[in-house]
Amino acid sequence: MNDKKEPIRRRKFDRTGVLADFKSEALRMVAEGQSANAVARPLNVSEKLLSRWKSEQKNQIGRQKADQTHEVALLKSQLRRVEMDRMAEATRHFKKSTGHLRPTDLTTMYDFIQKQADLFLVNLLFL
Repeated sequence: MNDKKEPIRRRKFDRTGVLADFKSEALRMVAEGQSANAVARPLNVSEKLLSRWKSEQKNQIGRQKADQTHEVALLKSQLRRVEMDRMAEATRHFKKSTGHLRPTDLTTMYDFIQKQADLFLVNLLFL
């Protein structure tokens, strides 16, 4: 006669990662297509809490992607800087040399260029 719903009792977890495992398992079940109600009831949590966990997970993934995008941009910037430094060093090296690029016969010059081709880009030799 008394159709009162039993209140959902609050679960308590220790700090050893049990809550994280519990959350991830519940979210995995929802992601696999089970309804929030079907997941929440046997786990003894509210749908609202499950929804909050889902939005927290989405926000965390968004922050991780933003961090990765920022890190990739920084690494690309550093790579460009290193490549520019390497080109500048190669250019300085060849500008300082006096006899290597100004031989009297062209055969000597092209032989030198071929020997250095695997160390430096050929187009740098003509700057």
